[in-house]
Amino acid sequence: MQTKTIIITGASSGLGQVLAYKLAQDNNLILAARNQEILEKMKKDLNSHDNILVVKTDIAQNKDVANLIKQSVARFKKVDLVFHCAGINHKKPFYELKESEWREIFATNTNSVFYLTQNLHKYCKKLEFVYVSSISAQIPTKLYSAYSAAKIASDNYLKAINKEWKALKITIFHPYRLKTNFGSHYEEKYKSPSKHKVDPDLYAEMMIAKIDGDRFKTLFYTLKTWLVRFGQIAGVKTN
Repeated sequence: MQTKTIIITGASSGLGQVLAYKLAQDNNLILAARNQEILEKMKKDLNSHDNILVVKTDIAQNKDVANLIKQSVARFKKVDLVFHCAGINHKKPFYELKESEWREIFATNTNSVFYLTQNLHKYCKKLEFVYVSSISAQIPTKLYSAYSAAKIASDNYLKAINKEWKALKITIFHPYRLKTNFGSHYEEKYKSPSKHKVDPDLYAEMMIAKIDGDRFKTLFYTLKTWLVRFGQIAGVKTN
């Protein structure tokens, strides 16, 4: 990947954090998340001062997103690429969902996409936007009603605005069960089994290969991701 200025949301944990560590060496990074303490520690771990900007951001708040974009452009003069990894879910039957949980799911997973693209459009003539959606957007499943709805709404929103903003390049990923802390707050009876989950490091490599336009590596990591999963299901070691 050529040197770029990259915003990563949800950078303090999970897939966003993995991507940050992989991309920090050769790029300008803006790390966005609510936990500033972890972001500052990451910056220190990476031994970087000039090419990494930490911005405490609640991605569900438009004022925070506006500040994130403003600070990014002020520091690096441009934004080339966004990895929107931040997300949240409340896994439970639809009849148990609280209205506040429904609103939180849509604010974080859907409203944030609207806030990001609108604010970025003010500064960026050309932009690559990578959205981490979910397999739930493609295959709705029980206990994920609000999450599935929020993710497919964001997918379609991005595809629609791409018809208006021609210089916007969109890539949408639909991961399935990564080994991250996503869902750690679920009630015990609704927690997903730890098996059949893929290392986010592997998934991040596939994403980077895709963004780089490296078809061979993309295919390699895609196949490896599914081989790992099938191997786990079959009880076969794949590493």
